[in-house]
Amino acid sequence: MFKWPNAISWAYAGNMADSEIKQNVAKAGGKVDGVLRCSLQWNDGDQWNRNDMDLHCDERVKVSGRDTAATWDHIFFGHKRSVVSSGWLDIDIIDPHKGTPAVENITYDKMPPNGTYLFYVNKYSDRGGRDNFKVEIEYAGHRFQYEGKTSASNTNIATVTVKDGQITGITHHTKPINSEE
Repeated sequence: MFKWPNAISWAYAGNMADSEIKQNVAKAGGKVDGVLRCSLQWNDGDQWNRNDMDLHCDERVKVSGRDTAATWDHIFFGHKRSVVSSGWLDIDIIDPHKGTPAVENITYDKMPPNGTYLFYVNKYSDRGGRDNFKVEIEYAGHRFQYEGKTSASNTNIATVTVKDGQITGITHHTKPINSEE
C-alpha cells in the first residue's frame, strides 16, 4: 500500500487503484461496484471513536409521466432501500469496534432516475468520541473524497444530479480533499 501525506492511501490490485475507504467497505460486505456509491468512514485513527455516525441520502426524483413536483425518498438506517430508485444502505455500523474502521455505504446498482441526490452525515449518537469522518463518492470513473467534522446536526457533503439517464454533475457542499476526474 502506498501512502501520501494527505491522509489518503491507495492500494494497487490488477493495475487499478482502490482507496482505503473502498477497501474497508468491501471488507465489511458492502457493494462497491454500483453506478453510484457514497461511503462514510470513521473510527480510523489512534483513538477509539465509539460515536454512531450515519450516512443519509435525500432523493428528489422526477417521476416520468407526472406533472407534479418531484417524488421524495430518504435513505438512512430506518429506511435502507429507496422506493423510487435502486439506492440502498447496505452497511450500517452502530457500535464501532476498537481498532477497526467503521463504514456505512449507500450504493446504486443501476442508474437512478432523473433528479438530485443529497448525501450527508449525521452524528446519531455521541459517545464521547471524535467528530471526524471521511466520505467518498464514486461514479463513472470520478472519485471525490471529503473530510469533515459533524455534530448532532447534519453535515451536507454533496448533491449528485442525474439527467437523461446520466450523472451530469456534482455540487460539493463540503470541499473535496482530492478528486479523480
